[in-house]
Amino acid sequence: MSELDRDGSQPVDAARPTIATACPDEATVQALLERRLAADEAARVQTHLDGCSTCRRWLAAAAHAVLEPDPDRQSDDGLRSRGAEFGRYVVLDVIGRGGMGTVFSAWDPELDRRIALKLLRDDRSLRDEDRRRLQREAQAMAKLAHPNVVAVHDVGTLDGEVFIAMEFVEGATLRQWQRERARPWREILCTYLMAGEGLAAAHRVGLVHRDFKPDNVLVGHDGRARVADFGLARAGRFAEELESRPSDSETSALAGTPAYMAPEQRIGDAVDARADQFAFCRAMQEALASCASDRAPKWLHAVLRRGQAHAPEARWPAMATLLGELRREPARRWRRLALGGSAATSTMAVITAMRVGSTPCDDLDDGREQPWDPRELAALQARIAEDPRADATAIAARVVGEFESYATAWVDMRTDACLAHRVRDEQSAALYDQRMVCLDRRRSAVAAFVGAVTEAETLPLHELVPAALGLPRIADCADLERLAEVLPLPGDQAARDGLAAATDTLERAWIDRYLFGDSGSLMGPVSSVYEAASNLHYPPLQAKAASLLADLQQDAGDFAAAHRTLQDGLIAATAGHDDRTAGVLAIKVAALLGIEQRRFAEAETAVRFAEALLARGPSPAEDQAGLRSVRALLARLQGDPEGALALHREALALIDGASGATPGERAGERSNYAATLMALDRHAEAARVLDEAVALVQTELGDRHPVVAAILQNQALALAGAGDLERALELTERARSLFALAYGADDRRVGDVLRNLAVFETELGRTTAAREHARKALEILENALGHEHPMVGETLTALGIAERSLGACGAARDAFTRAIAITTAGDDAAESQRIAALAALPCESAIP
Repeated sequence: MSELDRDGSQPVDAARPTIATACPDEATVQALLERRLAADEAARVQTHLDGCSTCRRWLAAAAHAVLEPDPDRQSDDGLRSRGAEFGRYVVLDVIGRGGMGTVFSAWDPELDRRIALKLLRDDRSLRDEDRRRLQREAQAMAKLAHPNVVAVHDVGTLDGEVFIAMEFVEGATLRQWQRERARPWREILCTYLMAGEGLAAAHRVGLVHRDFKPDNVLVGHDGRARVADFGLARAGRFAEELESRPSDSETSALAGTPAYMAPEQRIGDAVDARADQFAFCRAMQEALASCASDRAPKWLHAVLRRGQAHAPEARWPAMATLLGELRREPARRWRRLALGGSAATSTMAVITAMRVGSTPCDDLDDGREQPWDPRELAALQARIAEDPRADATAIAARVVGEFESYATAWVDMRTDACLAHRVRDEQSAALYDQRMVCLDRRRSAVAAFVGAVTEAETLPLHELVPAALGLPRIADCADLERLAEVLPLPGDQAARDGLAAATDTLERAWIDRYLFGDSGSLMGPVSSVYEAASNLHYPPLQAKAASLLADLQQDAGDFAAAHRTLQDGLIAATAGHDDRTAGVLAIKVAALLGIEQRRFAEAETAVRFAEALLARGPSPAEDQAGLRSVRALLARLQGDPEGALALHREALALIDGASGATPGERAGERSNYAATLMALDRHAEAARVLDEAVALVQTELGDRHPVVAAILQNQALALAGAGDLERALELTERARSLFALAYGADDRRVGDVLRNLAVFETELGRTTAAREHARKALEILENALGHEHPMVGETLTALGIAERSLGACGAARDAFTRAIAITTAGDDAAESQRIAALAALPCESAIP
């Protein structure tokens, strides 16, 4: 493009970063001052500075801060050595210096936590008026609690110095995060959306940042972006150069960074939240210029260009509006408009349609309103089929076939909803609205699937069919009794748009977790959806976000956080009148407490709560089967295999009769049933059931799915019980490789398999290998589950047996002693006695 933006800077092209014509960023100025730029680059930057008065003034201040630090401040920094005290805070280290002051890491003994302590420069440019204003803004920030804003814990003065005690974030600045590696545009978009939520939250309470840039955003190791340094720029030295001093609500501030300054900020005019919007869009467009291999789409650049309009009134009305636009791709935006338009048919339009022999719903069932653009489906099929693996073409055809069936059911359901409301007058406008929302969520799920697959660098080929089969059921949109009970959407269109955007993000996170298993990178976006739903006061979406967030926390082994999230989700689902979601969350609580942590009494309480919730109305057979399956597993773990067997039979009957059950669910329940049969020494019967499970999985899911690994583990146990230890060992090794492929070599499921390997190897006399596998299993399980978990006790028992077989009597005794302590603490008297009997067996020491 040759035409310049009205503010005089060249627009950023998607294919290359900005260079000399744009104002340099702070890092470039710092490099210039420290003579680290190459000669040609330094010359280009200097040429720009010669012609830009704003940059020259800004450079003078930066040079003062870098090259001529205040001698009092410099000596004072020397006093802030490790162990020095500042009020109640204990200084640990210097973590950064800038024109506004120095940031230390410090310890707060009262709250027993690490903090970031910022001491502001004590020079003449910081007037008393600036100090008071800065304190007011920091105090306001201290009242703002938002996951995407660095928390301010305390603010005040001590010995004439203004200090701010803030959240300490382990991670990197957004600029450092961007430079770590080339990132896909969607990853950049996702991270900037989190930062934008932080800006929007501050704007809602009347705060403006005035110096938003990648250096003022922190990205934690948890993947969550947090905006820092609100309001600090306005207390800077450029205040002395301004001829007028506006009020707090609209402030003249040249103390931003020229590369990201809005035009009105450059010339010293009053600025408001729209200046932050300009800086946000400029920073994001700069980041997209260096994204990995794929270019950001044109619609995204169009949204960002409007946010960088010269006139503030030409930008987006608010950050919230901008964020909503960034979350909605053109295809999704067009579909929502079509949906809204079809729901607003006027009486005259209905009469006109009837005169020509058609119905008010003809525009819905003529094939034009599909859940996706047909071109997207073609791109999806092509992307799958281009995979070099032999079965890629067959999988592509299967996925597309599932989607075509899904589309037919979606269109039929949408037409039926329209006819029931507009023609047959059987359903109210409110119920029609709920059915449309239900169908729109399924459309969002399809879009998430298509986007994830077409953008994937490495295709998870054998996960695609189960993921397609696991899309939300169309039939749920005909469950009128349940839909009538669900809390309606807010009437405000902006709130509805925000909820739609949050739903899109949630659906994409769900499919990304299922297909790619990258739980860590999804924690931040899902947490943001959870917070957004809470801020928009819509509990049903908050409950669904809580369900996925708890799954991610459980993937990470953080069971305590998962439990808290599930409890919050239960409250939200109940507040939103969504008994089915509440019931499913209660089942998850029971499984988390009872199966993962062996907290049986609490798990039984959760089971009873789930039963009560699911009994309040018709519930899908899959939910009832899931509840019985969890009850069966709890019964078996507590020593009642006969009771477990009866519950598994009920679950099997329900899951086999459920039209919406997936092959993975049917196979998984058979695997659980077989495990209980083995507990009763009915190994031949268990083997037959597992053969059925394997057939289901291999036909529908392929042979590399994690469900296959779980079934292989149970098959190995059945074979070992029947005496075929070599074959059991072979299947266990295969299960280990599949679990490691899906979840990583240090996942707790891998540890569980390694323990089984140790048991089989000990029985085969391969005690050295058994000991190594038991030790590795112990290391994994202790890291994942803690030192007192029952699975750790079981592994210690296996290790003790291996150690004794090798004549390491002292090590065996130590392992048995720890195992007995764990089982005793868990009130498992029978297991404690069994291990004590093992420990009492004679040991012939091989250690001199």
